[in-house]
Amino acid sequence: MSNGTRLVYLGSNETIIVDSPLNITLSAFKHQYLVTVHSEYPVSINGTYTTNTTKWLYSGEVLMIKPGTVFSDGVFLSEPGS
Repeated sequence: MSNGTRLVYLGSNETIIVDSPLNITLSAFKHQYLVTVHSEYPVSINGTYTTNTTKWLYSGEVLMIKPGTVFSDGVFLSEPGS
């Protein structure tokens, strides 16, 4: 079961044929974190309006969340964002 983190290999795909003992070292990994956003009202997340999203983001990546404009029964509502 995931704890919301994972390592992603950024190296190239290679085929290795093993016909004798072999040591392999892989070092091109980067952390990703699972980010889930739930909102009662639509918000802009990196320019896309939604109320729910789940994405894997790289360590240090910026997630821009801005308030959306909501109309309810013809009444304009503007929710503060974060």
